[in-house]
Amino acid sequence: MDERPKKDKARTKHLPLSEWPAIRSRAAVSTHRLRQPTFGDVNPANYIVLSLESGCDLDLTHPVLAEVLINHLTWLKQEHWIKVAGFVILPRQLQLLMTPADQRLLTDILKNFTHFTTDEINHFLKRKGGIWGRAIQEHLVRDHRELQGYLDQMRRLPAEKHLIYNASRWPWSSFHRSLEHLHDREFFSVASQKA
Repeated sequence: MDERPKKDKARTKHLPLSEWPAIRSRAAVSTHRLRQPTFGDVNPANYIVLSLESGCDLDLTHPVLAEVLINHLTWLKQEHWIKVAGFVILPRQLQLLMTPADQRLLTDILKNFTHFTTDEINHFLKRKGGIWGRAIQEHLVRDHRELQGYLDQMRRLPAEKHLIYNASRWPWSSFHRSLEHLHDREFFSVASQKA
């Protein structure tokens, strides 16, 4: 008789980043989580664009799919792996402005995000296959002026893409009143300023 313990499916929902193999190997290098006081005192921020695969016909602005993305961003933020300056979810992409706990962990954090959200979305839609494209656009943001420029751009995007008339009413953005709590205002002091 096999005496091995059975895997607990409920435990696999949110794997702590420390349990991801690539992160465990770097744990000795970076054991602290992001708790520095301000953007100016730490590593630069990262402007990230995650796009759907070319053959994927999903719409990320579907309420359930958008909630999956927002919930995992919230979890990463609550676990102190990232600080969020802003994000916007568009039909075929997620744009995110954030600072990871350590720049060396950025790739692993993004892999965690794409892996988890793919699994959750596939489970909900009862489908298989990839969702996110392999190419991830990434740009290092080194100062407050550049940070504010990206925030203004992300804030305007839904209106510029003719998804909504008033960009502040776009429900899948950290600039919407219901999601403002995801801004790390004290960390990115410039992020709290309105355009």
